[in-house]
Amino acid sequence: FFSSRRRHTRFKCDWSSDVCSSDLDPKERKKLEQITHPLIRKEFESIIKNLPENSIVINQIPLLAESKYDYKFDYVIAISAPIEVRKNRLLERGMKSYEIEQRLAAQASDADRAKIANEVIENAGDLSQLTTNVEKVWRKLLALQSKNK
Repeated sequence: FFSSRRRHTRFKCDWSSDVCSSDLDPKERKKLEQITHPLIRKEFESIIKNLPENSIVINQIPLLAESKYDYKFDYVIAISAPIEVRKNRLLERGMKSYEIEQRLAAQASDADRAKIANEVIENAGDLSQLTTNVEKVWRKLLALQSKNK
C-alpha cells in the first residue's frame, strides 16, 4: 500500500508473519481490533506528517479489504494466491486445518480485494517469482512518482 508522502528506499517482504491469531473468535478479534487499529492509524499519521514531500511509504495491511476504515492511499496493491496454495503454505507453517479454515473465513474474497486494488500481484509460485513480480510493480510506481514530481 503506497502513499505519496512516504519514503522507502528498499523493501522487505515477510510472508511468514502470523499477524492475526486464528485462535481468536470473531468477537474477541473485533474487540482487539477496536483497541489496536485506532492506535496504529494514529502512529501511521504521525509518521507520514514528518516525511519529506514526494516520499513513498509502504503500509502492509493484511485485512484492508475487510476494514471499514476509509484509508486515503494513492495506490493499493493486493497479493493473491489460489486457495489451495494458501492452504498448503499455512499447513507447512504448522497451522491446523481448522485454523486455516477460520483464517480464510475471516478474509475477504479475491474479488473483494481486487475491487479496492490498483494492482493485483499473483503469488502462486515461489519466493523468487513473487520477488520478481513485486519488483516490476515497484519500478512502475517509481516511474509514476517521477512523472508526478
